[in-house]
Amino acid sequence: MKWDDAPLGIIILPVIIGFLIACISGYYDPESLRIPLLVLIVMSFLLYPLPLEIDNKWELVGGSIIAIIIGILPQLIFFVWFIIVLIIWFSQTLYIWKYNIPSFRIGIWIGLGGCCGTYIGSFFSYFFLIN
Repeated sequence: MKWDDAPLGIIILPVIIGFLIACISGYYDPESLRIPLLVLIVMSFLLYPLPLEIDNKWELVGGSIIAIIIGILPQLIFFVWFIIVLIIWFSQTLYIWKYNIPSFRIGIWIGLGGCCGTYIGSFFSYFFLIN
């Protein structure tokens, strides 16, 4: 799928949703990414009924779920994994909308956006809401 202009809804919405999920769950359990991980995976299925002109929407959902799993689970082992996820998502945001990209990669982009919002929301809730 290729867009004429940058799709701001697809860029900003996953980050905002991840941020809100992490802030709400971080208020109750500030050191856990388990709740945001599960909520993001369940919310990935909401990509299917969206009115996007995408060939295969199941690939979009699958790419999003895989990106969420790969974006959050290694954080348990590698402390700086969130930096890699932020850099990959930001670099994809700069160019992915200009080219004809398959729906699986668009799902990866949306999933990594949710992960970035989760990391930013976790930091925000830990440092500003809790302390």
